[in-house]
Amino acid sequence: MRYKKAFTLAEVLITLGIIGIVAAMTMPTLIGKYRNQERSARIKKFYSSLQQAILLSENDNGPIEYWTKGEKDLVNDDGDRDLEGNAKTAEAFFNKYLKNYLKHFKSGKPDFDYEGGIDYKVWFTDGSTGLIHNGSCFDIILDVNGDKLPNKRAYDQFPFLICTGNDNADQIAKKMCGNKRVCAYNADINIYNTREKALALCKQDSTRSNCTYLLQLDNWEFKDDYPYKY
Repeated sequence: MRYKKAFTLAEVLITLGIIGIVAAMTMPTLIGKYRNQERSARIKKFYSSLQQAILLSENDNGPIEYWTKGEKDLVNDDGDRDLEGNAKTAEAFFNKYLKNYLKHFKSGKPDFDYEGGIDYKVWFTDGSTGLIHNGSCFDIILDVNGDKLPNKRAYDQFPFLICTGNDNADQIAKKMCGNKRVCAYNADINIYNTREKALALCKQDSTRSNCTYLLQLDNWEFKDDYPYKY
């Protein structure tokens, strides 16, 4: 009699078990790489779009250093932060200088509270959002996945600065942006002027805001030593 060669049930189950173990070990890495690629693509797109919007707006509204904005961090009579006043200031700036030059489908007051005094919010067409804070400069915090979790700096939120022409903004532009008017948030570009120093700052910064500058030095790529895994 001839016997046909075949796998036994035990061999099949063992093989499937091995495949399952290998998949369980490799899937998190693959998912992490995909998320990093997606984050990187959205940050690059946002930064490029923001720079282009500034250039187009300057054609209509003059050089950015002469753009005007209201007072920063307004407070009410009780000494608390004036949420309504700051939102109106951010809205007026956005409507005048950016609204017609950035692709978005909605803007308005945030639909829930964020850390860091967020005053105004922009919903972009790719699903990301821009969270605007009315400081000495305008902080625009890109949230690459919108309202989805984790909503944390250095994970899915990355702050940028737009510095117009007032005394405080001029100083910040020189300190954080190397005299540019639009840049990734950075404690001091003159001190943290190498990737090694920027990486150390990213690790030490309790707010994680300065990690955006590290990404800028890495061409918006998430390197293996980037400290905050998603």
